[in-house]
Amino acid sequence: MNESLKKTSLLLGAILLAFPAAVLITAALSFAIRIPITPYHLSIAAAAAAVFAWFAARALFPGRTLLFFAAGMAASAVLFLLFLAVGGYFYDLTYDGQAYHQETIYMLKQGWNPFYDEPLALPTGHSIWSNHYAKAPEICAAVLYAMTGHIEQGKAFNFVLIAASFFLSLGALKSANFRYCTAWIFALILALNPVAVYQMLGDYVDGQLASLLLCMMALAFLLFREFSGLLLGVFVLAIVLTVNNKFTAVGYAAVMCAGLVAALYMSEKFGAMKKTAAASLAGAILGLVVIGFNPYVTNTLRNGHPFYPLAGEGSRDVVAPFTPSSFRTMNRIQSALVSYFSKSAENSSSRISTDLKVPFTFTGEELAKFSEPDVAIGGFGPLFGGTLLLGLLIALLGLRYSLSRTLVVLGALLIVLISVFINPAAWWARYVPQFWAVPVLLALLGLSLPGKRLVHGISWAVAAALALNVLLVAYSNISQTAAWNRQLKAGMAEAKSAAAVQPVPVSFTYTWANRARFEEWGIRFREVPAPPSCTKPLTLKRTGTTVCLSPDS
Repeated sequence: MNESLKKTSLLLGAILLAFPAAVLITAALSFAIRIPITPYHLSIAAAAAAVFAWFAARALFPGRTLLFFAAGMAASAVLFLLFLAVGGYFYDLTYDGQAYHQETIYMLKQGWNPFYDEPLALPTGHSIWSNHYAKAPEICAAVLYAMTGHIEQGKAFNFVLIAASFFLSLGALKSANFRYCTAWIFALILALNPVAVYQMLGDYVDGQLASLLLCMMALAFLLFREFSGLLLGVFVLAIVLTVNNKFTAVGYAAVMCAGLVAALYMSEKFGAMKKTAAASLAGAILGLVVIGFNPYVTNTLRNGHPFYPLAGEGSRDVVAPFTPSSFRTMNRIQSALVSYFSKSAENSSSRISTDLKVPFTFTGEELAKFSEPDVAIGGFGPLFGGTLLLGLLIALLGLRYSLSRTLVVLGALLIVLISVFINPAAWWARYVPQFWAVPVLLALLGLSLPGKRLVHGISWAVAAALALNVLLVAYSNISQTAAWNRQLKAGMAEAKSAAAVQPVPVSFTYTWANRARFEEWGIRFREVPAPPSCTKPLTLKRTGTTVCLSPDS
């Protein structure tokens, strides 16, 4: 039963990860031969993912391949349709999501080829990010948009990757011989990273990065425990997706690959080590040079650095304006600790210091901050800091009760922490979403110590606190986003009613991609460069888009 559950989880996780990878690879290869995104891309990618699923089912279930292939594909299809419905129901009301993520999605769907076409020059002033940032999430969303005609449904991939990270984590935990219930609980806690949760209804990309890094960690553990060609293949797909998520992901992926290779070397698994090193290098080259030709190669050719505009001549620091002034005298470890033991707060360009609090306490005002997708201080939730303290206690007790086992877990944590602190902005949760795994892994260490009731009790306390933390964050974000969506949809209905008489003047300001919403609603409009002067203006909720419902004559 345990082995069957593990293999089933791995199959589902592999299928769900392979699908967005196939979408990205299909689109990138078509860009290379000068074919823009079309409605057929999704079908081609789905067929490629199905072929991968067949070989995965044959590797995992050699005697029952057809049964498990059919079941895995059916379950994945049902999940995807569910995610499609949820993603399409909610409008993205985030600033960055509307300002340039959706703009990139819109332009890709309209035929822009980032490999060869001239860089975008958009009226919103956010072209630099669309042109030069990594864009796997936007490409996947654009392929889906081209098929369905609904730009918001691209958010389905947020949920796909959360589900993939859950199933792969479940497989890893079963491989570590945790009980059925324990494995499910901790896999859910790992997958429902607060960064993924408060970004799942928008087009920010850090939530997808949280899920991808968790996939890499789960696969690395599985490769260390039970190396196989299938696992290595899925690991390469995770690398390709991860390095094309955002620039910092390149460093994170490199640290995790190096950590896995080092662990295999120290365990004298030299055959697996060589294959893993070669596959990781191949995945990096494929991801950065071929699939990631834009931005990594185009940035180098046009601007002299693969990570332009965050590095190279004329580089910009996008974090410094939002860094609390008190952090500027701290090192990156100190600022991170202060952040996660402080009251949660949104990003601000005028914050002087943070507000430390008693662990495991919070207020309604603090909780309300998680309606936003980029909580800067205490961004893993109001209870996260307290779980770090309990995790430290577990580690100390583990050193006393089982030195060897604890050192193994601390070695794995060291890899995670190195990946976190190579980023000087480790205090900002969405920039280092993998930090969420630290107290979870420490709690699992505690539960792995046999016969130690005190440590088990503390570990379950950590799990309970983290689970409650996720629920609080999810409630705050989903309930507020739903309320804002109701107000936006009411405004869109008003605009449609007014447009029945004549096209309404609309100013999109920073959210130019919102024209896709007007097109999908069938609202006739004419764009004006500034908010129109009229007797009945309507600014749509959290969009910066103003509609003139009653134009002046």
